[in-house]
Amino acid sequence: MGVLCLLLALGCLAAAEGRWERAACLLAAEEARRQALNWPPALNWQAACEGVLAAARAALSEEALNAAQTAGRALTLQQAIEYALYDAHDDSD
Repeated sequence: MGVLCLLLALGCLAAAEGRWERAACLLAAEEARRQALNWPPALNWQAACEGVLAAARAALSEEALNAAQTAGRALTLQQAIEYALYDAHDDSD
């Protein structure tokens, strides 16, 4: 469950930075992996996630939101972790 909470936390962080596609993708990845395991939603994250999704809906076109969520749902757990940890804005290499 800890890795899934990490996806949620990084999705919320992306939203706080205005990176709506990334936020939607990470939240969708968490949801898909959690549902595959038949685990209930993390109730302590529920309100934050609902707020992020509402803000993403307002910020993105329906097409962009759907594309981000579809991409997130298609990720394996390993791919979701790699995506969550890779930050395209980090050019410090």
